[in-house]
Amino acid sequence: MQNERVIGRWLQRIQVRSSQTTSLGEATLRQQQEALMHLAKCSQSRSCDLDRVFRQMTETSAKTLGVERVSVWFYEDQRYKIRCVDLYELSKAKHSYGLELMQADYPTYFAALEVSRSIIADDAWYDPSTREFLNDYLKPLGITSMLDTPIHRDGKIIGVVCHEHIGPKRHWSHDEVFFAGSIADLIAFAMEAADRRSVEEALRQSEANFRALADNADDGIVIADAEGRYVYANSSMTQLIGYSVDELLHLRVVDLVPMEERQLLLERFTRRISGEEIVRQYETTLLRKDGGCVPVEVAAAKTSWQSKSAVMAIFRDITGRKQAEQQLRDAHDDLEGRVKASSVKLRNAHEQLVHAEKLSAVGQLSASIAHEFNNPIFGIRSVLERVREKEKLGSASKNLVEIAIRECGRVSELMKKLQDFYRPSSGISAPMDVHEAINDVLILSEQRLKSRRILIETNFAQGLPRVDGIADQLKQVILNLLNNASEAISAPPGWIRIGTTVNENQVIVRIQDSGCGIPRENLSMIFNPFFTTKSSGKGTGLGLSVSQEIIKRHHGTIQVESRPSVGTTFTINLPVKEARQ
Repeated sequence: MQNERVIGRWLQRIQVRSSQTTSLGEATLRQQQEALMHLAKCSQSRSCDLDRVFRQMTETSAKTLGVERVSVWFYEDQRYKIRCVDLYELSKAKHSYGLELMQADYPTYFAALEVSRSIIADDAWYDPSTREFLNDYLKPLGITSMLDTPIHRDGKIIGVVCHEHIGPKRHWSHDEVFFAGSIADLIAFAMEAADRRSVEEALRQSEANFRALADNADDGIVIADAEGRYVYANSSMTQLIGYSVDELLHLRVVDLVPMEERQLLLERFTRRISGEEIVRQYETTLLRKDGGCVPVEVAAAKTSWQSKSAVMAIFRDITGRKQAEQQLRDAHDDLEGRVKASSVKLRNAHEQLVHAEKLSAVGQLSASIAHEFNNPIFGIRSVLERVREKEKLGSASKNLVEIAIRECGRVSELMKKLQDFYRPSSGISAPMDVHEAINDVLILSEQRLKSRRILIETNFAQGLPRVDGIADQLKQVILNLLNNASEAISAPPGWIRIGTTVNENQVIVRIQDSGCGIPRENLSMIFNPFFTTKSSGKGTGLGLSVSQEIIKRHHGTIQVESRPSVGTTFTINLPVKEARQ
């Protein structure tokens, strides 16, 4: 072992030095020799972890050389700092760790570590390599002499063993320098041994896990060598294709797939065994011994078998999945057809529902519209009768004619608005002016609201942006809300306020009334289809439900706030045309 060779070289040097000097006693040499032998055994022990090795190294070195502080440090953070993993203080018999030294603070010391086998500082306060520590480290701790030996591994310095003497300045002998260097070597060898043990243990565990997994796996597992011949197969694989293990070991990978797939399989196998990264998972078909076929999902990867390159493959029977996929496709096709048919029916039903609710709203306006027709007709008739009595028209007659013309215009406008509203929805969305839609509805509702002594107040925002909408549908929503508001005012006079604002990318329409309000227990149900608190024959219970659906289709929201005996506010939020784009 490497550490034993180091100790052998150290013993040879000790024997030579013992014959040449009397400064180092025989007992001291023996003590150092025994210390190194003991540490060598500890560093190779399977039961000894690295933290314990570090503690034994620092403690033994401190006691053997009679040094107050011995510590082990390792580089971290791309070699910008070193961190202490163990510090032993001889007088306190205490171990600690965690100190850190930054390269930026002690650049000369870090540079010396890279080029020196050992930093031998008999006078650490003035030695060029260590005097950077004077004020921050040496003086506060009373350290006068330092002996620092880098730890090498794989030709690279990975850390340092530090011996720090407290008291009168100390001259480090060659044997002490050698001993410190041996400690650094033993630490490196201990780390290598620990890594080796870790790798060996991982390999043993991996092999054990593989055996446990493969022998008990439900999927078929095989390993093929570089020649494409099977060298391992588990029992599940034999059950999958009907061959015994012995029979499989006499077959090649291409023998188990249909003829038309063999060339592709051979190409994949050759590329994978060469280390090329290719698709790891795919589907194929295996040939059974009895002549049948079984669809499988394959997961393959390069591995090693008896220290040689090989390929391991896991085969999963997907017969059930294939059948389920086909059933799912059939069910999907059937469901898709059903959904399309249902969608057509639902779309037609919705259009009919919207139109039916529109007709209901128009019916409620019929009395008011008739009254609106009667007034201009009566005016026209009166003017015509007076014109008929005059042979020539004077200025007064002309004024009467102008009145008749204006009344006729009013009738024409009302007829147009009514026709636009009554016409079935085009379903085409286009940029529209919300204020224009509200005003159109107010024209239709004005006379009815006046007759019930309901005041209409409007507060429109200036420069309101357009929205993408279906004009007649949004008018229907506004009309439904106006009708609900007017019906909620059971004891005129009352008022309805209509306001518009803009908030970020939303156009907001608020319709507020002074009506009776909605009971708290009904608020959560008012948008439910067919829910109504009106008496029989006065409502379908679809107005708010249809209105909510229309607003949703316009990518907006409709909300309600209400307090009994105070009133109700409906708030509509619609995205502006630019926001939708």
